[in-house]
Amino acid sequence: MKFCVIGFVIILNFAISFAKLAPVLRACSTSDPQYEKCVRGVIESIRPNIISGNFGEGHPKAPPLEPFSIPKLNIEHGASFRVKLTNTVIRGLGGFVLGRVRFSTEDRVINITLKEPTISLKGQYDLNMKVAIMDVYGKGDLAVNLNNTIVNLQLSYDIGKDQTIQVRAIVVKLRFDKVRVQLKNLFDGDKAMGKMANDVVNKNPDMLLNEVGPELEGFLGKLFTEIANTVIGGATVQELLPP
Repeated sequence: MKFCVIGFVIILNFAISFAKLAPVLRACSTSDPQYEKCVRGVIESIRPNIISGNFGEGHPKAPPLEPFSIPKLNIEHGASFRVKLTNTVIRGLGGFVLGRVRFSTEDRVINITLKEPTISLKGQYDLNMKVAIMDVYGKGDLAVNLNNTIVNLQLSYDIGKDQTIQVRAIVVKLRFDKVRVQLKNLFDGDKAMGKMANDVVNKNPDMLLNEVGPELEGFLGKLFTEIANTVIGGATVQELLPP
């Protein structure tokens, strides 16, 4: 089953599959001594399809990876933290770089690490939170730039009696490296106070990311699970991993 690892990477990496209904794909034989090289070539060749969500005529269309939109995200953790994000658009996910892959046939779990060199988020925010000794509030445009973000994905799956694969859940964990946040119109447009608050947030980004991160991970996990199951479309083990 060691050859299954890279095959399942395609499913996990935002809903790629070797199902025969997707005409843009070509399957890699698991007996091919250059199997990993073959699969990596397939991933690169269909990167545009991953980004658009279109895997060919007759195959279900998946949600697009670029741009990736979150219509609404509300987070409330007591009186010290409340934020509403609306119309958030995320760009850059399609530039993922495949990292480590671990596969357990016994537990039917796949763990994959991806690196996202550059991700940008833009949208609107409505925020009230305590940063150090400062009560920060405002409502306006939000811009976030993330560099070298690590995305850990854990996929659990079932195999039915008819040998079809069903993704049970994809758990997403994010690890941020370089972060730049810009919150416009803080303190009802007070530029001096707004600059001060943005500087504090950028010097201590974990104060914001530790609150928003888990909610974002949950949202992404549910969406990626839906994408994966849509694209697989009841494909069998034989279809996904031909000998």
